[in-house]
Amino acid sequence: GCTLYGLLIAKVTSIVAMTETENRVLAERLDDVAKYVHKKKFPPQLQRRLLNYYRKFLKRATFLDESRILRDLSSGLRNDVMKHLITTDVQKGPFFSALGTNVVGLVPILHFQCLERGQYVTRRGEPAGELVVLLAGSAVILDESDASIRAGHGEPAHPLYKLGPGATVGERCVLGLDTSFNQTTRALTNCDINVLYADEFAKVVKSGML
Repeated sequence: GCTLYGLLIAKVTSIVAMTETENRVLAERLDDVAKYVHKKKFPPQLQRRLLNYYRKFLKRATFLDESRILRDLSSGLRNDVMKHLITTDVQKGPFFSALGTNVVGLVPILHFQCLERGQYVTRRGEPAGELVVLLAGSAVILDESDASIRAGHGEPAHPLYKLGPGATVGERCVLGLDTSFNQTTRALTNCDINVLYADEFAKVVKSGML
């Protein structure tokens, strides 16, 4: 009984210490961001948006150097870990499912980001060189056919297609077939996304990992 109690106390103490460390790192990162926005003299509203973004981002992102951890693993263990990191929803998407088991080679170059509700994921005609993967939340492809949108006034109002976790936007851009987005997409909720940049994707392809 005493031994079990001692182990339990040790476990709880370890968890508390880890939580305190994570909170301290989070506070330090947020303090760095606060100093940055103050030094650059951003307007108050933009300061709040930046700080709110980083609060959400840092709570979801890992503080560890994931690339270094993956490099240190044996090839077999590395593949198993990367398979776990590619969610089932993402694997079902047409772009990633076409890669088969080679999809694990993309894990080190998938960049995590957060989007606010109402924020544009893509804008039709804007220069682009990336693929966006929706991890959590929902977005919508919008209809820009009315005259006010074509003239550059107002916002698209007519949804064409709703997107959920696993959906991808910008496949042709990341493959180098298009240099701009061909559709406008907006977040319906707060969203978590991964971004795959064309230049990094090309390097992985050339390395023979895909």
